[in-house]
Amino acid sequence: MKKLLLILPAAAVVALIFFTGCIKNDPPVIESVYTEPAIDTLITAGDTVKIICTATDPNENEIYYRWQVLNGGTLLAPSDQPEAFWVSPQESGDYRIECTCWDPDTLIKVADTITIHVQNYFPLDLGNTWNYKAALGLQTITLEVSITEKSFPQDGGIKWKLKRIFKIPVELTDTLSYYETRMDSIFFFNSSNSQKRLLCLLPLWVGKTWEGATVDSLKDFGTDAGNFFSCMHVTYEDGGIWFAPDVGIIKQTVMIGKDTLEFSLTDYDFN
Repeated sequence: MKKLLLILPAAAVVALIFFTGCIKNDPPVIESVYTEPAIDTLITAGDTVKIICTATDPNENEIYYRWQVLNGGTLLAPSDQPEAFWVSPQESGDYRIECTCWDPDTLIKVADTITIHVQNYFPLDLGNTWNYKAALGLQTITLEVSITEKSFPQDGGIKWKLKRIFKIPVELTDTLSYYETRMDSIFFFNSSNSQKRLLCLLPLWVGKTWEGATVDSLKDFGTDAGNFFSCMHVTYEDGGIWFAPDVGIIKQTVMIGKDTLEFSLTDYDFN
């Protein structure tokens, strides 16, 4: 009986330690949430961004993960791993993605968020309209570009039909031109000519090159339509284009023989 009396107090002590929390199971610790490439890399609309959560558990327990989009964009499956892939939305802005961690032996969950800034240098939507003007000698040329149709080719991508009205001062209307978006590529082509020109390869950063084009500068820029910030300049073999976030093309130079024609944005209207 004496031996039993000694065992019972010992069991009571163990139970007391367990229920009062003296044997403690700590929750995981999130050390960092970051992107690859780094967060200071320019993220543009439609980009796929890799996000990584590094976490440790003081008790060396298995860590469970859950990713959640707080205000825009799309997570690609799976969303329960230390790494997640997020597709940025078409609209510029600051977007927050949250990672929550826990282990199976504790009810306490810890979370951290990362904010990703997105800029759209080529917004395309039905009804979008841009107006430009250029000088040709003593004459003023005006150009109105509007998106009139949206279609989905069988081989993928999105095709945007354009209506371009030139006044030189005689009015000429072009309804055979298109933009086509495929993943991170934006093409321009005319239905009378099957050759497609890679106009823009997203994301843009200074020094990026593709098919005879180079992104050579980033700066603020102004036209009659207003002042625009963080504009990208792309040089081509036959001219150059200034792209502004959430606006698109604000200035374009075109070589015509020995002359340079410079179209500058005067106003724009988006739905």
